Amino acid sequence: TVGNNNMWGTQFDSTGGLGNGFAYRFIYDKQEKDYWRNFGKIKTTTYAPSLSWENDNTKILIAYEHLDYTQPFDR
Repeated sequence: TVGNNNMWGTQFDSTGGLGNGFAYRFIYDKQEKDYWRNFGKIKTTTYAPSLSWENDNTKILIAYEHLDYTQPFDR
């Protein structure tokens, strides 16, 4: 992804079966752009892995999301 304020980003999303009722998903997203006052950058990074298991009667989902957000200090 490319945009204004020198913005750029990249995304990755992978999903698949692991056998025996298990499946996974992994999402990664990173974006960076210049701060609007022309000093520093705003940076965002997200990781979101998940694992699921299911049979005929039950489904279990374990999911996690982690976000790193950095922005210049502006008084």
